[in-house]
Amino acid sequence: MGRDGVYKSTDEGKSFFILKGLPQNLDYTRIAVSPVNPDYLYVDVGEWGDRNPFWSHDGGERWQQPETMDKNNDSFARGRYFSAPIAPHPLDENIALTSTNGADGIIKTLDGGKTWFYSSTGYMGGRMGIGNASLAFYPDSRKMIFFLIDFGLVLTVDGGKTFELLEIPRLGAKTTPVGAVSPDENIKLIVTAIGEWKKQTLAISRNEGRSWEIIPETEDNYKFISFHPQKANIIYAQGFISKDNGISWKRLSQKVYGVFRGNGDIVYSIDEAGKNKSI
Repeated sequence: MGRDGVYKSTDEGKSFFILKGLPQNLDYTRIAVSPVNPDYLYVDVGEWGDRNPFWSHDGGERWQQPETMDKNNDSFARGRYFSAPIAPHPLDENIALTSTNGADGIIKTLDGGKTWFYSSTGYMGGRMGIGNASLAFYPDSRKMIFFLIDFGLVLTVDGGKTFELLEIPRLGAKTTPVGAVSPDENIKLIVTAIGEWKKQTLAISRNEGRSWEIIPETEDNYKFISFHPQKANIIYAQGFISKDNGISWKRLSQKVYGVFRGNGDIVYSIDEAGKNKSI
């Protein structure tokens, strides 16, 4: 395993020979064998990003790559970067389960690994952003948005029974560490920061994530975005403020990292005051 490839023994481990037909110099991390038919094998790859696990129906003599990881065009089955456990079915050689990259959507095969499709209506645990500003609640208690590292926004409108991955612009990456939604239920406004792990740009949607407006010259490493709890037209986005529902923005002298819920005019900041000191 690893970058040396995949090996097989036919004499109870006394000797091994390499299985040919797999791409070279990939980090092979797991082998799964069907308990029904030991000729049905799966091998997955760590930190690669292309379609896997590889599959074989003849004990590893020949290997093939899946035709698709998203047979039914579900957004949660977009691909795999990190390896994950593979679970062959205990009674059917053609069925197996594994998970996709990061968002951990469960995917399933019914043809021994040739094609895979999303096999869950629940949200399976993507990487959240920064603290409580990574989850936004709507006035309708059934609606929530999760802001995810690497994957963007996930919306539920039925209290978490099902989730929809919202499409966002790719500004280097699709990381959205924090965000907020308008407390005014008549304004379908979402504010978030889109980009890479350490640098994002403010973005606004006025139609619940169907389209986005990028706010220029607002790059920062975002850890906090919040609407004013009493004045829905005011938005605090760390070092920026908008008083007209995100139409225009003004840079603040200090970055806001907290808003008093009892009076949104009162905000809090923290800054460096010297070596190992803060104010």
